[in-house]
Amino acid sequence: PKQRKLKEGAKGQRIKLPWGKHSMTGRQAWFVDDGGEPLVDQLGIVDRIIPIEKQAVIQFVEGRASSSERLPVQPLTPSPSVLAVVQGCPIASHMVEKAKQTNYLTHQERLFLLNVFAPMGEDGKKFIHHVISHTFNYNFHTTEKFVRRSYDKPISCLRIREHFPSLTAQLGCHCQFRLAKGMYPTPVLHSPRFRTAKQSERKDDATILAEMGATKEEMTKEQIRSDRFKHVNELVNKMIQLRKHQRGIQSKLRSIEEELRQLFTELGIERLEIDQGYLVWKREGNSDRWVIEL
Repeated sequence: PKQRKLKEGAKGQRIKLPWGKHSMTGRQAWFVDDGGEPLVDQLGIVDRIIPIEKQAVIQFVEGRASSSERLPVQPLTPSPSVLAVVQGCPIASHMVEKAKQTNYLTHQERLFLLNVFAPMGEDGKKFIHHVISHTFNYNFHTTEKFVRRSYDKPISCLRIREHFPSLTAQLGCHCQFRLAKGMYPTPVLHSPRFRTAKQSERKDDATILAEMGATKEEMTKEQIRSDRFKHVNELVNKMIQLRKHQRGIQSKLRSIEEELRQLFTELGIERLEIDQGYLVWKREGNSDRWVIEL
């Protein structure tokens, strides 16, 4: 479970155990074959599990296993529209690279790919297969079952930030789009096919997004969140710079105080008249304080 805390009375993310029942639907979970059908011998699949060394898993994930252990991936040149989305959206680019480098994507990350690229048509759907085929548990039929579902509306930038708060904060998720009436921010708008439709052609490409039914309330909420996100980033950048200066100042202060301690110790004094008044060395337990008395 990914939650760190829950509201009173709320239930957190569950962990589905083998042969368990879904907490919402009550449906039984089974081990299935490559076609998605429940295996007849459910216990047999467990008996055939062979433990492997941790180091072997690490080598596989890092790409250091032999080529015979790697899954074959068919080459694919993404269409210009798909490529524009990958290059324009840092989150999409991260997911694609993660699949290639680690051979692993979580279920939520796969859903991200489906909700971004499936609404882009056949080119997007082929690209989904290509990316997920890098993962070690890729199954064409299972992936195709998800791909062929109705994905008419691409996921919004707002939803992406809600699903991946840490990742979007780390990589930056604040792309700015020129929106026509009824449209909402989504990575798909990085594609020229969706972004640069002429006014007279609105019924072709532009309305693909305009007819997605984004309400004024949703768009206002998205804009507010976008503004807040930008402001948070600005404040964090300022905070980082100030903390850098703070560390430098504190280091110089410690150096000056140490030199003062040495001088006062050599002189055998705890009080000295200076231009500004009297400098007093006050020792309190294991800590020192330097006070200027006027």
